[in-house]
Amino acid sequence: MAITEQMRGRDSHQAGFTLLEILIALLILATIVTSAISMLFINLKGWDQLAADSDRQVAKQRIMTRVKNTIAQIQPISWKNPKGRQPAFIGEANLLQFISPAPQPYTPGGLFEYRLSVEQDSVEGTRLVLMYRPYQPQEQAFVLPDHGTQRVLLSGLDDMRFQYYGVQQGSRNPAWSELWLESARDYPELIEIQSDGANGAREVRYIALRQWRTGS
Repeated sequence: MAITEQMRGRDSHQAGFTLLEILIALLILATIVTSAISMLFINLKGWDQLAADSDRQVAKQRIMTRVKNTIAQIQPISWKNPKGRQPAFIGEANLLQFISPAPQPYTPGGLFEYRLSVEQDSVEGTRLVLMYRPYQPQEQAFVLPDHGTQRVLLSGLDDMRFQYYGVQQGSRNPAWSELWLESARDYPELIEIQSDGANGAREVRYIALRQWRTGS
């Protein structure tokens, strides 16, 4: 009889959990819950970052499409100077100046002078800045003053530059160049816009221009 009671007590003791075992189980459960919550926040943060990157990419594509359409509508205006006629076009690696139809929000229409410049900013990094104003036909040279409407189209770029393809003054064969000389009598045939994003991705866009002979 005593032996039976002793065996029952032993079985009852083995069927339960000690305080140490309960604490270990709670610790494991807390670790699992904490890890799950951390992964949830990481996934949410990654999703937000992905959505933000996608929004920026869509905005960039929309802006660059407008820029491309504006450049493609360059108007063949030139000035007479002692060396001949100078087209209303200046092309450099970090600057592009031209005359094109008025921007869409400007309902009166007409022609505008545009200047696209690639600038460095200590906070925003490389920026694409647009300055424009109504075309002034009474002026005798193609020099856009430092006043007018200015907008930062893009920022946070690693780099952006322009190149120009065509036959320049003193040359017979078309070639790519980062400088379209003011002495050129004609417009370039192609304009290349190359941009490097903060993520290292490079995008290249080509814009074909109509060719107008400005004469000598």
